[in-house]
Amino acid sequence: AIASAGGWQHDTLTEDVDLSYRAQLAGWKFVFLPRVECPAELPPEINAFKAQQHRWTKGSIQTAIKLLPTLFRAKVPPRVKVEAFFHLTSPMVYLYVTLMVLLFYPAYYLNLTPFEDGSLSAVLLAATLLVMGTASASVFYIASQREQQRSVFKTVLQLPVLMSIGIGIALNNARGCIEALVGHQSPFVRTPKYNTTGNDTPGRRTAVAPTPSIKMWMTILELGMGVYTTKCARLAVDTETGIISVPFLVLFAAGYWYVGLSSLWSHIQAWRGLKVGAAAGAAVSSP
Repeated sequence: AIASAGGWQHDTLTEDVDLSYRAQLAGWKFVFLPRVECPAELPPEINAFKAQQHRWTKGSIQTAIKLLPTLFRAKVPPRVKVEAFFHLTSPMVYLYVTLMVLLFYPAYYLNLTPFEDGSLSAVLLAATLLVMGTASASVFYIASQREQQRSVFKTVLQLPVLMSIGIGIALNNARGCIEALVGHQSPFVRTPKYNTTGNDTPGRRTAVAPTPSIKMWMTILELGMGVYTTKCARLAVDTETGIISVPFLVLFAAGYWYVGLSSLWSHIQAWRGLKVGAAAGAAVSSP
């Protein structure tokens, strides 16, 4: 299958996604085996997590740019083309979220609404849009956790945290989308493995690699977005039409603050580690 699909190619950051699409275009069919498990972990260190998510986001858009023209010309059902389009371009939502957040303050400050303040129509419209924006994602995650025999109640309680962190990394992932769209190339940054399960079995190597390089300016921007969304939430409280969106604005602010402060703390720890390493090296080299 790999050979007939053209083999592994290295012009995207998501080589596996690229190969799987090319294999299906070559006529291969995939079989989902729910009993087959593949151990994986999300990095517990925030900058490693952001580097991983940036790579996945950028790689998906790179794969979309590379393969969608071929896929649209392929003799496959229209529904397959539609699903592939939305699957590969789904990371663009991070760019849309970032642009939407930047419009919050002007919208609330200018009180931009097609309805009168406090009218039933305004409230119903805002409520409908908010539900539509969260219902599909909520159903998706609840269904996935239920399939794994996990508590639906606990999943519902964790959804706000999940959404908040997803919003917090939106700026980081939006950068990945833009880099892919403009053709900016970057090296494959391996995700550190921390062995969070504590399963040190023979033959399994526990590798704790250095934190991938996440620029400090990105952390500053994330903290700035935390300040910005906090101000937006405060402004929304003062507008009758914006009051219903305050809980969601709080989620936005919490996400940016959490990701920004966690990234800052990670940078501080890295700097401390460099200083300790430099001091130790100097002590060893001194006569």
